[in-house]
Amino acid sequence: MNFFSTLLIAVFSVNSFASEDLNGLWIWDNNSDKHTFSITLEQTEDGYRASYCAIGLSGRRIDCATKYKTYFTTQLLGEDITFKTHYSNASGKAKLKIMNGKLKWDITEPPRGEHYAPGQAVLVKAGK
Repeated sequence: MNFFSTLLIAVFSVNSFASEDLNGLWIWDNNSDKHTFSITLEQTEDGYRASYCAIGLSGRRIDCATKYKTYFTTQLLGEDITFKTHYSNASGKAKLKIMNGKLKWDITEPPRGEHYAPGQAVLVKAGK
């Protein structure tokens, strides 16, 4: 494949990714009565502002952002982000990726404090 073809594929891939509306609530496809997890994404001029809500131990542990409090920002999905837990205020690192219309969450460096976010999660956009 020549350089021009590679460039066209890259441009169309970025454009189709950019045209996808990622704003809103994303819900873990493995939520249960014992553990739930969701992420809210909001696009900004600089990338994305996001927060998560994780509830564990059948509702006895709540690790959620308060209204308007941001827990992480990222310019590009797929890069490591630093997040802070609400439960213990500890920091960890994770990756967010969009694959096949789903949001993938993967903790790459767990927080040292108590937290209830799953190590890995596949989330679907609410209302889809």
